Amino acid sequence: MQTCQSQRIKAFSLVELQITMVILTTGLLGLTAVLRTHSRQMESVESWYQNGMTYYLVSQVSPWMRCLEAPAQIYTEPGLSAWTPPVSGESIYRPQIESLEKDMDSREISMLVELEEIEE
Repeated sequence: MQTCQSQRIKAFSLVELQITMVILTTGLLGLTAVLRTHSRQMESVESWYQNGMTYYLVSQVSPWMRCLEAPAQIYTEPGLSAWTPPVSGESIYRPQIESLEKDMDSREISMLVELEEIEE
């Protein structure tokens, strides 16, 4: 006697397909929101600068400012130097950061710095 065995066809069910579509749609909507925000930020940055103007990027030369990881500054005239530290005189100081607090919402940075005079 011959028995008939049913062969099962492997395929995706409609429920699995719907779940996959929901996950894909959610991911694409999230990506769209990120791209839209990025586009707005780029438009804002581009509006800060005038067309045809030459800009000079001046890096920090002071060891004080480099230790604090101060960003370079942008000028529209050549020959300007970056901001100088509030410590003046012939002495050279080694700054040491004691504490650092960053608040990304308000874009503020607070730090406590100890200065050690370096004898030459």
